[in-house]
Amino acid sequence: RRVSHIGITAVHTRLDAPLVRRPAPYNRFEFTGDRLTNFGMDYALLVKNFYFFGEYAMSGNMGFSTIHGFISSLDPKVDIAVVFRHYQHDYQSLFSNPFSESRNSANEQGIYAGLTVKPIGRKLQIDTYLDYYRHPWLRFNIDAPSSGVDFFTQVTYKPSRTIEIYARYKNETKLRNFPNNTTKIDYLTDAHQQNTRLHFRYKVSNSVTLSNRIEMVVFDFGEQKEYGYLIYQDVDFKPLSLPISLSARFALFDTESFNSRIYAFEKDVLYAFSIPPYYNRGTRFYLMLRYRIVRGVDVWVRFAQTYWANRDTFGSGLETIEGNTRSEIKAQLRLKF
Repeated sequence: RRVSHIGITAVHTRLDAPLVRRPAPYNRFEFTGDRLTNFGMDYALLVKNFYFFGEYAMSGNMGFSTIHGFISSLDPKVDIAVVFRHYQHDYQSLFSNPFSESRNSANEQGIYAGLTVKPIGRKLQIDTYLDYYRHPWLRFNIDAPSSGVDFFTQVTYKPSRTIEIYARYKNETKLRNFPNNTTKIDYLTDAHQQNTRLHFRYKVSNSVTLSNRIEMVVFDFGEQKEYGYLIYQDVDFKPLSLPISLSARFALFDTESFNSRIYAFEKDVLYAFSIPPYYNRGTRFYLMLRYRIVRGVDVWVRFAQTYWANRDTFGSGLETIEGNTRSEIKAQLRLKF
């Protein structure tokens, strides 16, 4: 098993048509064209109970990004992690998957510190982190350099193998353009969001698992303050004696707008994922079935439907749906030879 290592990578991408960005100030340093070359060097080093890691990357325009950090077990009950990142505003990459607040490997600097404590063994675990970041250049709907701070804490309690309960609190403040600004020059103001979640999971038997969640959000931005909530019930059924599994969810949600949306992970077909935003007022349910026809032949079928009680249309442009119901269906067949 490789623990310490040094790696070097080089990737050249050629597109069959040039990539053209919208001519806006925040896109000034984004990649345009049909060819891009990236170079990188990564490392990992284990020193006693400290695991150091990092990466350097450079794009063809000499834009530079780097990330470094370490993970350590200070005690059998205490783990820490610290990560520093510096992504220059002119670094360009088409396929990066960075550790960042903006999901982009450019125009961000930040430091993250996380802590995990297990005061009474495996039954109780406390996870918390603090992430401070800044963006030296403009971003979409942010017309000046900006910054933010993200705080998260979660307490997980497992009284037995069949029961898991956790409570989570997340508080994030970031700068955004002031809403409904009437002056000639945009200016920034704090957008403050708090999410509080309580999740309960109970394994009824070897075949049936129930999960319940309630999550509340408070969004405070400029002169507006919004509230919202999400409640759902999950049922997972997987009999040991049959080649079938079934997952289902029914959710109630009520938020004042898309700004106070709440995200929740949903099970999906193989190699796909679904984390839809729940917003406005309505209900949503989905059913997913997996069936193994014979050895090496599997089929997935998924149906989901969202109903909005306070909307008559959904989407925009060519994706506009007349009505207050949106349905989705997926089917997938896998053959293994």
